[in-house]
Amino acid sequence: MSKPRLCLADGGVAAQLKATNEFEIGLLIGQISPDKKSGRDLILTSVPTPPEEEDVKMIKLQDVSVEWMIAHAKQIFGWLPGGIDCVGMYIVSDEDPKAFVPKLQVHLNALRSAKKQVHWLHSLDIKEENVLYVVVRSPSRDLSAFFAPDARSMPSPVEIQWQASPLDPLAKFTASIELHEIFASTSCGSVMTALTDRIGLHVAKVEEALAIHGEDDGTVIFLTQPDDTLPPVDTPGVVQVHGGISCVAYVASSTTPKKHVLARAAHYLKQDYLKSLSIRLDLIRDNLTTETPTTLPLARRAAFPWTSIANHSTGFDGLLHLIPDDDLSHAYTNACELLTASSRNGMAPAAVWIEAEAASAAPVATEADGRALTHTSNGPPVSLFLCLAILVVALVVHIFDLV
Repeated sequence: MSKPRLCLADGGVAAQLKATNEFEIGLLIGQISPDKKSGRDLILTSVPTPPEEEDVKMIKLQDVSVEWMIAHAKQIFGWLPGGIDCVGMYIVSDEDPKAFVPKLQVHLNALRSAKKQVHWLHSLDIKEENVLYVVVRSPSRDLSAFFAPDARSMPSPVEIQWQASPLDPLAKFTASIELHEIFASTSCGSVMTALTDRIGLHVAKVEEALAIHGEDDGTVIFLTQPDDTLPPVDTPGVVQVHGGISCVAYVASSTTPKKHVLARAAHYLKQDYLKSLSIRLDLIRDNLTTETPTTLPLARRAAFPWTSIANHSTGFDGLLHLIPDDDLSHAYTNACELLTASSRNGMAPAAVWIEAEAASAAPVATEADGRALTHTSNGPPVSLFLCLAILVVALVVHIFDLV
């Protein structure tokens, strides 16, 4: 028999579930260790799933449709940084857990489906994404836990170690991944086709990139082979994209062997990079409104302190993607409401931009006559200001001659 996984959980989550008086279902947020033999999974916080209809209470599991659960989960997943993920679900119910836990397979698979929809660029082989826990609060207010290692396995009982004291702080890592891409396009359809094709070519670069420490322990630099195949920029109908994406990831460094911390951080930063690109490209697709656009809206990234239901810090930041017309304060307030956390009682929003606004108008599109629009910046290099002008993936951070 294989050794059971070890899971540590914030005691605040247990206290919140025990204090809940009505039926509730929601997501467990934390980190699943890639090392299933000696690693430790973490449950850091929880997020309740709101009713599908505002004035209709949920009183049993059947009141939560799979479609609604997926829609809510996708919203939350899009805010999570690298290394932080949905690690399962919880249920507060007056029913006996034995009566409904065997029926949870469809809900667990709905969460897995939501992950795949958000991570549609994700080709990295990460088996821990399928690992999910279930925590149930019974009528006696006792907590029982179950574990489903993959989509084919039924939830089986497991022990979770609820911690009375706060869990050890997570180590934060950042990386700036630059983009330099040129591709041909003349209309909305060809823009998205070109994007999809180019992305498929460059995902391998993300997978194969070497990671080294930056100037401080919290910075990671990715090294790739230079791409010498870029076509000239003056060809009619060509779009040139320059910019960078700032990536954020968290590692449970206290439970990760020191020699593995950098590799773990790089692993999570790549996840964050590909997920962020997936979200931004979805936003581009959603906002293509003309056959021959002159400008495509580009999402920009901001961070906010992720607080628990009880308004306690979780130790990690949430990440928002906003197109140029979006208001950061409004987006932050909406996020707080969905997480059922306070927006600091009317104080100034704590959300901050982590990618600077482009110095000129949003680049990246073809004009109606097919001429190319290119982006130029009046400031320092984009690797410093993290300017966003993304349409397609290319991982070119620093060009070195690798021997």
